[in-house]
Amino acid sequence: KKRFGFGGNLGPYTSTLYIEGPLVKDKSSFYLGGRYSTLQWLSNLYYKNQNVKVGFFDLNAKLNFKLNDRNRLFGTFYIGNDQLERKTYSAITTYGISWNNVLGTLRWNHVFNKKLFSNTTFYVTRYQYLLYLSENKKEYWNSSISNISLKTDFTWFLNPNNTFTAGMSINTHALDAGNVNLDDEEGAKEVPNYNCVEYTFYAGNQQNIGKKVTLRYGLRLPIWQDLGPTTVYYFDGNYNVIDTFDVENNAVYSSFASLEPRINITYLISPGSSIKAGYSRTTQFLNELNNSISPFTSLAVWVPAGPNIKPRKADQYSLGYFTGFFNDRIKFSAETYYKNYQNYIDYAPHANMLYNPLIEGEIRPGKAYSYGLEFMLRKPFGKFTGWLGYTYSRIYVTTPGVNFGESYRAFQDRPHNVTVFVSYDTRKRWTFSANWILLSGAAISTPVSFYEYNGYTVPVYGEKNNDRLPSYHRLDLSANFRLNKNELSRYKHNLILNLYNAYGRTNPYFMSFNRIEQADGDYVVPADHSQTQELVPTALSVSEIIPSINYQFKF
Repeated sequence: KKRFGFGGNLGPYTSTLYIEGPLVKDKSSFYLGGRYSTLQWLSNLYYKNQNVKVGFFDLNAKLNFKLNDRNRLFGTFYIGNDQLERKTYSAITTYGISWNNVLGTLRWNHVFNKKLFSNTTFYVTRYQYLLYLSENKKEYWNSSISNISLKTDFTWFLNPNNTFTAGMSINTHALDAGNVNLDDEEGAKEVPNYNCVEYTFYAGNQQNIGKKVTLRYGLRLPIWQDLGPTTVYYFDGNYNVIDTFDVENNAVYSSFASLEPRINITYLISPGSSIKAGYSRTTQFLNELNNSISPFTSLAVWVPAGPNIKPRKADQYSLGYFTGFFNDRIKFSAETYYKNYQNYIDYAPHANMLYNPLIEGEIRPGKAYSYGLEFMLRKPFGKFTGWLGYTYSRIYVTTPGVNFGESYRAFQDRPHNVTVFVSYDTRKRWTFSANWILLSGAAISTPVSFYEYNGYTVPVYGEKNNDRLPSYHRLDLSANFRLNKNELSRYKHNLILNLYNAYGRTNPYFMSFNRIEQADGDYVVPADHSQTQELVPTALSVSEIIPSINYQFKF
């Protein structure tokens, strides 16, 4: 940036502000921005007399320095926090959940000559999930993942028809798989932590063959190592512990290597039409474990590949057709894909994922496959712009010991996805837009029967994911009015009117069948109540029409 600028967006739910400008003329510049939620008033309105706190904030900072014509430095920093808290009159007076992110990077760009340059990046990250059970947050359940990484990438323009890339990296990972800190720690269990290091090497090339064919191909080699100190548990075929092994500090107790080829070919049929085909293999060594479909009660932990968990692998094949009509004013694309998964992560029935030293024994490796077909029609130019998209996709899982060994639909199996977006620019300071989405409901398990036990109605489940949530659909409307009459004015400000969920659709996120309804309309789980009452399904959903007025400015 050669001059200072500032801007922001002020609204009833969130507000953002930023400032940017030069530090040393033609040598360095900065950017500093932040976002803060103003949701508390809405929480007070919706959760009357329930002492619920909700909010988030994040902060971004960027710096860049031009050392000379061949060297530049770029630095970025990010910190964010989301929090949900509630005070009650029960034995636990205050409980809450917070999510914390911290990220810092430093990148050095070096130009060797006109054909060769490199980027060397050092970065650190930390993500923390905290469930606390006291107001002072001294009693809590904690899960976190921390990374320290260094990587170097080279780009070499060999000739007009070949661009070669290569690089390497080293990444360290420190995982806390969910430990508890209590004032009274007598009898507390210790969940083993994990320390891992990953080395990665890759090379690739983009090659033009004549005027119609472009090839992109490459090979990646990740090497994964698990390090001590930790305790390794060994399981038999029924997932009972048969042995343990204590690993010394920095000792390697498990390692994996995987070759990941990729190739993509583009054939130009005509100046406005092309066909693309591709294949790629990917390997995933880190596993986020979470057997809840609720976005608010899910307590995720991270566990690496190791003696009991093989790395996940996926092979994907794709084919697409891309074209344009009316001098490219209308663009159309159609793509299809097939993806095969090995060592797909699934869970034992009623898996205990929280505060479990034997969490690896709750994992069931399986196989999965997915396929789909995507269509997109876009109009990117003119007063009227927009797109129409449709995706049909399926994903099925087969895991020994789960669902009687039969294939079943994954939670992510949502066959139909329709998106419609339309925007109209009047060229007279007003812009109107509408966005409508339709999505098949997520696959869920619902009871096939019920039985009575000690005065309680207990649901019985059959086939896994035998049902679906209702289809998700929503219409969002927006109107943007430019307040400055002169479009070229340096100070630009707009008034934005938004209507989220314009027709008030009730879209459940998840459904539960293990609750009973009390006389006052509240719901409790049967174990918390001594009377027999009717078992009813309950769902969490967003059904409100949410209007907002935002003031956006930039100088």
